[in-house]
Amino acid sequence: MTFASVPVLEKNKKLFAALSSKLFSTEYDARDIAWQEKNAIMIGMGMTEKQGGSDVRTNQTIATRHGTSTYGDIYLLNGHKWFFSAPPLMRNVLCDLAIESEAATILMLHLADAFEKNSEDKNDLTEDAVNCYPAAKFWICKRALALSGEAMEVWG
Repeated sequence: MTFASVPVLEKNKKLFAALSSKLFSTEYDARDIAWQEKNAIMIGMGMTEKQGGSDVRTNQTIATRHGTSTYGDIYLLNGHKWFFSAPPLMRNVLCDLAIESEAATILMLHLADAFEKNSEDKNDLTEDAVNCYPAAKFWICKRALALSGEAMEVWG
């Protein structure tokens, strides 16, 4: 999804000529410097406003033409924009989500095992099963919303 911006950048031939080698680099340049000085760059994807979320009809930010540069027109944004998604970070988020999902699965299997071992006499559940069940349910249910939100952001 992030590289969907490449066809748009290709329309500005001069800008794309300056960016293309950096965009398609297999390196990652973490230095906090201007893009012109970097060996490689990545494109972040996404934009929203506090009040609108993904409903672009509620956007209040206004773009006003402010002049020109070497690469084309310059616009000033007046309003509040929130940009999100950075591909190197998204890999880390996906790894964290995978680990958390696996941990929840393992926890569920341990709980199921504890309950199954005592399936004949429900009053004789192990102390671990009795204590762990509400905590596990709380953790999994509380994390589900955050996990879903992060997954939606990663996948756009």
